[in-house]
Amino acid sequence: MKGFAHHWKEGKHYDLWSITHTLSGVVLASILFYFDMDLVLAFVIATMLFVGWEAVEVALGIKEHTANKIMDVVFDFLGFLVVLYFYLWLDMSIQLSTIIYSAIAFISFNVWGFLAHKKRVRNGESHLQ
Repeated sequence: MKGFAHHWKEGKHYDLWSITHTLSGVVLASILFYFDMDLVLAFVIATMLFVGWEAVEVALGIKEHTANKIMDVVFDFLGFLVVLYFYLWLDMSIQLSTIIYSAIAFISFNVWGFLAHKKRVRNGESHLQ
């Protein structure tokens, strides 16, 4: 039995890390809109951080399929757009609790994924599916 660590492997297009990317978009947008950041500036900051993170992963030698790298940014923006929908179109204010709960979920999924990665490395399993 491979255990649940196997499910955290990098997929060709999406994987469980896609959840963390979606949550990163939720957290970032929640913070930016909590402080009433201008939409264009928020979008520029988000783009720089989302694409920048993928560049950091490349610099660190994290191997992913190219399609997965692109989808990571798509999932980041999906989370961003969900918050934007509530904030802009439904005219709902961002509550501090939104930032806290989404940050807890984001951190939890990242820790879970990191521990799964360490387990796979310890067992000599491949990083990619």
